[in-house]
Amino acid sequence: MKEQQRMAIDTASLNHCIQTLEKACAMLEACEECSIDHNVYCCACAKEFDVIVELSDKLLRQRLKNLLDSPKTVERLLPPDILHKAVQHDLLQQEEAQRWQAYRENRTYSRHDDGKAFAEQEKARFPAFIADARALEQVIRAQADRHGQNPH
Repeated sequence: MKEQQRMAIDTASLNHCIQTLEKACAMLEACEECSIDHNVYCCACAKEFDVIVELSDKLLRQRLKNLLDSPKTVERLLPPDILHKAVQHDLLQQEEAQRWQAYRENRTYSRHDDGKAFAEQEKARFPAFIADARALEQVIRAQADRHGQNPH
C-alpha cells in the first residue's frame, strides 16, 4: 500500500487572526459609539470572526486528511460532518463542536450584514469565541507537532 503524503499544518494565520480579533474587540470597547472608529472596529470584528471560522474549518480538514486513510473522503464532507469527525479524533469535545456549528451559522448571518449590526449583537460572545478558537489552534498545533507536521 502506498504511503500517503502527510501535509504540514501551519496554524500561524489562525493565531494571527485571533490576535487581530482580540485587538479589534478591545478597540471597539474603547471607542465612542457612532464614531468612524466604532464602525471600523465593528467591521474588523465581523471580518476576523468570518476568517477565523473559515480557517478553523480548513485546518480541521487538513488535520483530518492526515488522520484518515482517505483524504478525498474528507474533501467531500460537509461542515457538520467535519465537526463530527473532529470529535471522533479528539480535536474537539462534543460541546465545542456544537459551539463551532453555531459559529458557522452566525457566520452565514454575518455575511449578509454590514458588520456593524453583527459585531454589536455578538460582541458579548466574542471572548468565548476567541477562547474556543485559541483552544482549537492549540490542539491542532500540538497534534501536528507530535506527528512532525508543523512546518516550524
